[in-house]
Amino acid sequence: MMSVLIIYDGWQNLRLIDVVGVIVGPVLAMFVAHVFSAAMAQHVEVARILTRREWGDIIRMQAPFLLLCVPPLGVIILLIQVFLQPGKAFSGGVALG
Repeated sequence: MMSVLIIYDGWQNLRLIDVVGVIVGPVLAMFVAHVFSAAMAQHVEVARILTRREWGDIIRMQAPFLLLCVPPLGVIILLIQVFLQPGKAFSGGVALG
């Protein structure tokens, strides 16, 4: 929903990279938060600093959360972007309005 509102609010200055940032940013923040919380839980459980392998296991375990940004980056958001773009009406080289 936030992605749709951002696109609608700023349609005149919208670029594809902006849409990607609005969608991926919150999902990336959620992924980092999940990795952090899982690392803290495992750190308490093993009572020592985590090894590189343990960090890798945690990241792989939390990686599916990154897939949450795939559906919004698909056709739906791009279609919304196209439909919310303003029409341009010209008559004889002069903009109507």
